[in-house]
Amino acid sequence: MSRKIKPSMEFVVDTNVHVEVLSPQNVIRQTIDKHNKATKQLVSGLLRFIRGEFNTTYRRTNENSVVYSEHAKNYIPCFIGVGTGGIKLVEKELDDGTIIEVPDYDPTNRRNPPLTPIYLNGETIDWDSSDNKVNYLDTKLYNEVTDKSRYPIGVLQEEEQDEYNTSAGDIQQIIFAADVSPSYYNNIYGGELMDIFITEMGLFASSDPTKEDLLARVVFNAKDTILYVRPQDTIVIKWTISIVALNDFGAVDEETTITTEDEDQTLEPGTLIDAEIPYSGTIINESNNEGV
Repeated sequence: MSRKIKPSMEFVVDTNVHVEVLSPQNVIRQTIDKHNKATKQLVSGLLRFIRGEFNTTYRRTNENSVVYSEHAKNYIPCFIGVGTGGIKLVEKELDDGTIIEVPDYDPTNRRNPPLTPIYLNGETIDWDSSDNKVNYLDTKLYNEVTDKSRYPIGVLQEEEQDEYNTSAGDIQQIIFAADVSPSYYNNIYGGELMDIFITEMGLFASSDPTKEDLLARVVFNAKDTILYVRPQDTIVIKWTISIVALNDFGAVDEETTITTEDEDQTLEPGTLIDAEIPYSGTIINESNNEGV
């Protein structure tokens, strides 16, 4: 049985990116919780996995199977990249006379570096502007650190859970994690070891910072959430990706209220979920009604 579910309701997830900055004594100096936005690259890859495109039995020949298996790597988060977009830079002369650009900040107020406007989509806007949002079509960070390879990120945990009180389908959560070692990014300004400010992060399929293969991105666009990292600090990152699969005969387990554009609907326990109860934030494979 096949049906198309109309996009009207979102599964609400407050945050899925957790970042900590730890001192050498394992004291948490800063904690940030944000929600990312997945890009077209990640969503299209998940749909291909759901359709079985990368399975060895999907293609008619072994040669095609190998090609598509290799192609699958373009959609798997394996590395994390960071960026310094919006940070104001000033010139600094080194002892050997070399001029480099470094962050312009007051050492007595290091958590609030001065920001500078950025050029985005043909316009000059403030980094903290509401217009500076993560776009579904983004392929890269605004100003990724490119003199360091992206840092490897691995799967910490996989689990199934049903936090939405519905048996409409399974929710698979994959938690990616990385502990970025001290001073990994702290010599990005002319090789000088110094404090840095991170304003954006992204999940990528490759380690090459010049490749535009962004899968998910988060922006720290308020001054009090910009990551301030010293050379001796460790950056701890946990990034959760949730995959939701819906079926045709799901029913809510308990009284549940959903919100649509027109009105709120209260579903009694046992109510079947059908085409009259639409979802959004979920992309449907019409052949088997699976979504992400």
